[in-house]
Amino acid sequence: MVQVFRYAGFGEETTFGTPVTPTFYIAPQSITMGPPKNAETVVPSGMGRMPRKKKPGYYVPSGGITYQPDVVSLGYLLNWTISGGYQFTSGSPNTHEIYATNNNDPTFFTLVTGKDVIEQQFNSTVINNFKLSVSDSLASCGIDMFAQMDVPSTIKTENDIASTLVSGSVFGFQDSTCTFNDADKSACMKSFDISITNNINAATGRTIGSRFPRRWKSNGLDISWNATVVYEDTDMFELYWGSQDGADVNGSSMVNFKPKFTIGDDYVEFNLPNNGLTSVDTPSSGSDEIVQTISGIAYLENDVALADASTVDTSILVTVKNTNGTMA
Repeated sequence: MVQVFRYAGFGEETTFGTPVTPTFYIAPQSITMGPPKNAETVVPSGMGRMPRKKKPGYYVPSGGITYQPDVVSLGYLLNWTISGGYQFTSGSPNTHEIYATNNNDPTFFTLVTGKDVIEQQFNSTVINNFKLSVSDSLASCGIDMFAQMDVPSTIKTENDIASTLVSGSVFGFQDSTCTFNDADKSACMKSFDISITNNINAATGRTIGSRFPRRWKSNGLDISWNATVVYEDTDMFELYWGSQDGADVNGSSMVNFKPKFTIGDDYVEFNLPNNGLTSVDTPSSGSDEIVQTISGIAYLENDVALADASTVDTSILVTVKNTNGTMA
């Protein structure tokens, strides 16, 4: 009899193509990671109307995972997504600072997924897109990935992963706050989401002599966000216009955006210090409450301060406080 049991495990690799044992597991909401589609090429032929031969082509597993995030697993996934600078400070709790740089070598890891009857191991996996959102219930995190190859294995039991299954509290809307343009907007913000995209092209891994990728390279780093806020004043319009009198010749005002999740002494805080607004939507319907949706993208900011008072030039700084050891 088939038993419903699904999991995902992660372990950072040191050598491309050499898998490792996962160091932590999560309980995913959904898994779409799997083999590629159309991984074989039909050999053209003029000897009739029907194909006669095929040839194996470039093979890149891809897909995603969504789950309800916690302060431990979220730190790892953000560190691997951003793949830039990392600074660890021991304390109670410990402090992890993750920030973007111009490094274009994404961190790769072994991913295992269990789905009822089989475990699939994905070697040298990288995160191409990360999205975190929260509205009226639990926070949700989704990651889209590429992998070097997939290998079948025997599915594990709950006892097999119990000691490394992340067990901390997941984040909900009540655990979140947000500072926008240096003001706490938590009392009027109804939802927000953040997307981080590495723009990895799967073709960068293809070389002659191998059906499977041999490396990954990130392209431009795109960070965007959306937030819905109660419509109380003209502040958002004025920021988008760049003035109180309508569209300014110099464009929109630059703002900071700092959402945060906190449970006890632990937290994950995003610091996007320099953002341009891309839209301010203010639809109305009958006499229903008007809710604005504001969107923006992150730009480079110079001299962003770290915990030790040193500074970095970056578009994003994520600070994670938890009892977990270094992620370096």
